[in-house]
Amino acid sequence: MNHAICAKNIGKKFLINHAKAVRQAKYRTFREALMDAIARPLRDLRQGAALGAVEEFWALRDISFDLAHGDVVGIIGRNGAGKSTLLKILTRITEPSEGRITLQGRVGSLLEVGTGFHPELTGRENVFLNGSILGMRRAEINSKFDEIVDFSGVEKFIDTPVKRYSSGMKVRLAFAVAAHLDLEILLVDEVLAVGDADFQQKCLGKMDQVASGGRTVLFVSHNMGAISRLCPKCIWLEDGRMHDFGESREVILDYLKASDASYGQEHAEFPEDRNKDAQVRKVTLLNEHGVPAKKFDCDSPICIELQFAVHRTLPGMCGYLEILDMEGTKILVSDSLDSGANPFDNLPVGMHRVRISVPPRTLAAGNYHVYLNFTSPSAHKTNVDSPGIVGSFSLDDFTSRRGNRRKGFFSTLLDWRLAAVPRPASDNVAASRY
Repeated sequence: MNHAICAKNIGKKFLINHAKAVRQAKYRTFREALMDAIARPLRDLRQGAALGAVEEFWALRDISFDLAHGDVVGIIGRNGAGKSTLLKILTRITEPSEGRITLQGRVGSLLEVGTGFHPELTGRENVFLNGSILGMRRAEINSKFDEIVDFSGVEKFIDTPVKRYSSGMKVRLAFAVAAHLDLEILLVDEVLAVGDADFQQKCLGKMDQVASGGRTVLFVSHNMGAISRLCPKCIWLEDGRMHDFGESREVILDYLKASDASYGQEHAEFPEDRNKDAQVRKVTLLNEHGVPAKKFDCDSPICIELQFAVHRTLPGMCGYLEILDMEGTKILVSDSLDSGANPFDNLPVGMHRVRISVPPRTLAAGNYHVYLNFTSPSAHKTNVDSPGIVGSFSLDDFTSRRGNRRKGFFSTLLDWRLAAVPRPASDNVAASRY
């Protein structure tokens, strides 16, 4: 069978140097580096091999799959599972340490904000440069140029150097180029983590169109709803290995169940990452008494408390929340603009505590996951947290209250009341005669 992508036993190995001298090294002159290279064998002999110990780390191991032309496949997994590494191998950005990749057709990718853009060139020049790198002829790019610019929404700045673009403008233009050119294979890595809600919906619509057009698509995302909607099939990576590959609904369900088991406590904590301008450090679920809990009653509020670290103040930073059921269906969606004053806008550097309250009698009984994402339209390049699924909880029918026993997605209290029934006009006329 003629496959669009054929991966056989792919593995990627990195070397981690644990030498104390290397960890503490600062920028050195060429002379210092040369003298160090000459002296290192003797130093290692004196101090022992442990000083220069090198650890092998396999980011990917034994990854094999075949995708036919027109397949649309999602890739899911926790942070560090190897998703982005796999896409970088598929795009030839990095070579595998073992195994073989075969691609049939021209490949377009969107792995990072502004990937492949030259900062000194204008948006217009970068469209043609990017298209040429992807193997498109100038006439092909010209025929799509107006459509690309219109989709990106940066027409006003198309002749401005890309170095002056915000991260949102870069990703809009990069996605527009990759999605509109006639490529057989499209690889997308969490593009929905950048940009505002309107752009994210626009991206989903365009990817839906691309997928239905017969192109092969690999889409990495923490958004289970987007994966479920766009991708009939799904690959689940866990610790660098392919844990499962099959129908998206079944794979996502198993993944969410595993995520539920991994968050066995009432809170989840995340290590500090100074490379991020803002990040979630801890998520705790609280009951109406402010006590950490995993099980709730439909008649009680659910509080999602975030400990949020800001390493750089970002204008317009916005938080996004989804509550998903066990099958990955989005049951409730909210963002930090819902309350009127956005608490994340221009948040000063430091640790902050933010609480999101789900009112009582909102959700019906069932098991749910909490998904978080943060975006920023800052005029400077930003790296804002996209932690994905951060916890889970259940609304149990452990009491006889009617709210807990209702089926469906919601258990909302609606207003039922009698209203006066207007009398027919004929009755009014008859009454006036007496």
